[in-house]
Amino acid sequence: MNEIRVGVDIGGTHIKYAFIKENEIIYKNKLDTPKKDIIEFIFEQINISLEKENINYDDVLSISLTIPGIIFKTGNATSVNLGWDNYPALQEAKEIFKNKKIAILNDAKAAVYGEYVHGLKMKKPNVLMYTIGTGIGSGTIINKQLYLGNNTGMVGEVHGGSFQNKKDCKCGQGGCVEAVSGAQNIERILNERKNELRLKDSELLKKEKVSIKDLKNEILSDNQQIYDIFYENLLPLTDHMATMIHMFDFDVIVIGGGVSKLGDYILKIIEKQIKSKILKPYWEALDLRLAKLQNDAGIIGVVEYLKNNLEG
Repeated sequence: MNEIRVGVDIGGTHIKYAFIKENEIIYKNKLDTPKKDIIEFIFEQINISLEKENINYDDVLSISLTIPGIIFKTGNATSVNLGWDNYPALQEAKEIFKNKKIAILNDAKAAVYGEYVHGLKMKKPNVLMYTIGTGIGSGTIINKQLYLGNNTGMVGEVHGGSFQNKKDCKCGQGGCVEAVSGAQNIERILNERKNELRLKDSELLKKEKVSIKDLKNEILSDNQQIYDIFYENLLPLTDHMATMIHMFDFDVIVIGGGVSKLGDYILKIIEKQIKSKILKPYWEALDLRLAKLQNDAGIIGVVEYLKNNLEG
């Protein structure tokens, strides 16, 4: 029997899914996220792809999904990006996929588990990961286990606190890290100030909207104004990191998400800020890394989580 595990990364804009056999991705697809009936749509598309690849649905052992939102202990989910409010996601998935093992995780938690298993080879027992994208998510591995908390299932949400006083967050709280340090805010500032930034790449000035991924040439040319924007807006995030480091003394901190594609540029900004915010013994032991799995982290992570914790 060919044991195929299916991993699905549901985003507000796109859905990505992959077929995994013997720990290798053998097929990937990417589609626009529909406005409604998302899980039914995924089921239909997976079946189309299985047929295309000459794989029998009976050979699918499990279906694992990630979402950009909160998974409650009940299996219900809330996601602004998907238009879900306490939506019975797990129950619906079980009904639609019929007789398959099912798991649903928050996307950041799935990503940290993927990095822990494949990026770090499970060699570090305590790991903290931040995914810096439109928003900011986080996940933790504590004593070799993905920590999900005991009450709400909301552990790891980078919200609340008093990490900044510049912008209110969409969640309704003040002081949230992602309202300032998330890519959405950084890109907003870049575009508002585009004509003042002395951009060396003249093509950027012609673009209706500049995104972070467009900045490679500017970063290589040491554009100080762009550096200053990143530096200032990442301060709330590194305040949060410093608090977590002092509290838990993690073995490794991993930086993932779209902003991490800027590589050492972003890592050096974070390192510089953290060095001034934590005690010397923590700094000397700090192991700060970029994510290895990038876009596949969530898919690989949620498949591995189901395989290692829920199959049997």
